[in-house]
Amino acid sequence: MTETLAVSDLWVDYRTKSAWASAVRGVNLSVGAGEVIGVVGESGSGKSSLALAIIKLLPANARARGKVDVLGKDIVGLPSKDAHLYRGAGMTMIFQEPMTSLNPVMRVSDQLSEAVVSRREHHKLEMFRSDSVSVPRGPDPRFSMGPERRAPPSKEAVEALRQVRISDPERTAAKYPHELSGGERQRVMIAMSFLLRPRLLVADEPTTALDVTTQAQVLSLLLKLSRDEGTSIIFVSHDILVVGQVAQRVAVMYAGEVVELGPTEAVLHNPLHPYTRGLIGSIPGGFKGEKRIEQIPGSPPDIMKLPSGCKFNPRCKFAMDRCRVEETALKEMEKDHFVACHLY
Repeated sequence: MTETLAVSDLWVDYRTKSAWASAVRGVNLSVGAGEVIGVVGESGSGKSSLALAIIKLLPANARARGKVDVLGKDIVGLPSKDAHLYRGAGMTMIFQEPMTSLNPVMRVSDQLSEAVVSRREHHKLEMFRSDSVSVPRGPDPRFSMGPERRAPPSKEAVEALRQVRISDPERTAAKYPHELSGGERQRVMIAMSFLLRPRLLVADEPTTALDVTTQAQVLSLLLKLSRDEGTSIIFVSHDILVVGQVAQRVAVMYAGEVVELGPTEAVLHNPLHPYTRGLIGSIPGGFKGEKRIEQIPGSPPDIMKLPSGCKFNPRCKFAMDRCRVEETALKEMEKDHFVACHLY
C-alpha cells in the first residue's frame, strides 16, 4: 500500500519556565492511501499534540523532532511561512469545535469558495511528488484579493453542502457561522474537505459535541470522503467505540507513546495492553445491571513527572518489578498487531 503519511520517531516538546516537557515520545506511525486510522487515548495522552505536529499547527511554545513525511516530503523542518503551501489540497484538519476554525464575519459560501480557490492554486500538490520540483514562492493565497476571490464559483460550494446532507444548501450558504447549529458547522467543515480533496485529513475529536444521530451522519460523511476521493484520514478520539466504526487500524496512546497498534477488530476484540483493556472495560453495555463498568484507577501522569519504566505501571494491576524500571517498546504479537508491554 502506498503511504500518504509516515511518522518516524516523532517527539513533541513544550517549553515551560524551567525545562522542555515531552507530550509525544518517539511515535512511529504510517497511513496508507485511502486508509482510515484511529488514534485513541484519555485527555493528556498526546493524541492532539500528535495531530497538530502532523498538520504543522503546533503553538509557538512547542517544537517537533523526528520526521513527518507527507507523500515522501519531510515537513518537520519546513519554515512556518511556507506551511500554507502544504495545507489545503495536501493536508487539512477538522477541529472539535468548528467555530474556532470558521471565520465568524464571512458567509459560509465565501469560506467554501476559498477552499475551491486553494485547491486550484495547489494543483493537487504536484510539488509533493518529486524532489526536483521546488516549492513555489509568493504571496499567501489565503489573503489574495484578486477577481476570482471576489466572484467565487458558488455552484461548487452549494453542491458541497448538498453532499454533506444539508437540507437547504442555498440558504445555508448565505448564512454566517453563528447562525448554524453545531452539527451544521461541523458539516460545513467536512464540505470544505470535500472541496479541497486533500490527500490527508486529520480529524481531531470531530464528533464529541454532537448528538448520536448527527455523530453517525458525520462519520458516514468522513468514510464517503475516504472512499470517493482516496483521502487518508487520521481520526483522533477518546472514544474507542467511535473509532471502531470508521477506522481500519487503531493506535492506542498513553503518556505520549503508542502502546498498542493493530487492525481495529483485533484491538477491540483481543486487546493486549492492560490500558486498552481498561478503555474497553469502562464502556457501558447492555441493560442496567448486565455489565459491570470497570474503571482505570488513578489519573494519566504529568508529563513533567513521568514514572520510570512503563509509564502505565502506577495504574496497572499486572505491574511487575520489571515494569517499574524498564522502558517498553512495541513488538508484534500477531500479524500487524503490536503491543508495548512486559507481560509478553
